[in-house]
Amino acid sequence: ITNYAPYPIQGTLRKDAEKYLHKLKEKGYRLILWSARFDCNYRKAIELCNEWGLPIEEDTQDLLHGESGKLVASFYIDDKATLGRLSWKKVYKYIVKNI
Repeated sequence: ITNYAPYPIQGTLRKDAEKYLHKLKEKGYRLILWSARFDCNYRKAIELCNEWGLPIEEDTQDLLHGESGKLVASFYIDDKATLGRLSWKKVYKYIVKNI
């Protein structure tokens, strides 16, 4: 969602992320922020999403899988799992086609 910044600093919003998150929401997808951040750092991340007007939901308690804390979802977008820069356009096209 953001440009890289060292933890726990919040990065700046990537323009392409905003555009494609809104497009996904318009298509009916439920978007949830799932982060390694916790406590006040997680709250700050949610506050930034709200300030930026991103269609992110924050209540994940009903989506957690048992004691593992794993979020149950159809698709995860993770910047650390990609090789090179994350392409929001490719992510959007993949989700709309396959999910």
